[in-house]
Amino acid sequence: MPETLTARPTAPDLDAVLARLRTDPAPSARAVWQTLAASGTVGALYDGPTPDTRWGLDPRRLRTLLTALDTAFPLGTTLSFCVQAATALPLLRDAPPDSPAGHTAAQALAGHAPWPWPSPTPRPPART
Repeated sequence: MPETLTARPTAPDLDAVLARLRTDPAPSARAVWQTLAASGTVGALYDGPTPDTRWGLDPRRLRTLLTALDTAFPLGTTLSFCVQAATALPLLRDAPPDSPAGHTAAQALAGHAPWPWPSPTPRPPART
């Protein structure tokens, strides 16, 4: 049986969270992150039954979520989420909770951090 995020009683119902996101025809990567984090979906990645011993990220839950995102949204949205959830957030979570990095991790897990970072302003086309 494949791993689901709903394996523990307090984990969110991933299908319900994704259904809320699908009400927007083209949700931004930021909206996807904020919705997943505010629902507890991001936090559930670190509370799984098979966490990585160093960073606490459950690879099965991450795979389940990335598969669901890849099915529902464009590849860029999935990759944006993956970078934050699998690299940046584990490093920030390793910091002391009262440090700026620890505070940023807590805010990201709650869906309040400015993640993913906004795209830079596009440059005007080069003159030819």
